[in-house]
Amino acid sequence: MPAGAAELPGITGNWGNETGCEFGRGGTRDHEDMLLLTASDVQTYATLCSFLAVQTDGGNTMIPTVVCGHEGDDLVTAGMMIIRKRAQNPDALLITDADGNEWGEVLPCK
Repeated sequence: MPAGAAELPGITGNWGNETGCEFGRGGTRDHEDMLLLTASDVQTYATLCSFLAVQTDGGNTMIPTVVCGHEGDDLVTAGMMIIRKRAQNPDALLITDADGNEWGEVLPCK
């Protein structure tokens, strides 16, 4: 793990939506709805956010501080994300940005 990197507690393997899990198994990045979560980062079709630090509430919510790169752009952004268990589906994790905008829901990849 690079210096300054952090990992989400309790997250092993790949978590994703259908196209994110496909990408995690070695597929190509050609679906705009792709969402893939690992213990150290979250990826979409055009964004890769690496976790620098992680805070938890000791239960259902993890708040990683992230640095993000964006495909086709020299832009690098920093911020926070919220990753939490959903009451409606306790096997799933909901990923949002710090403003509450949903990135999507992920499940453990099979």
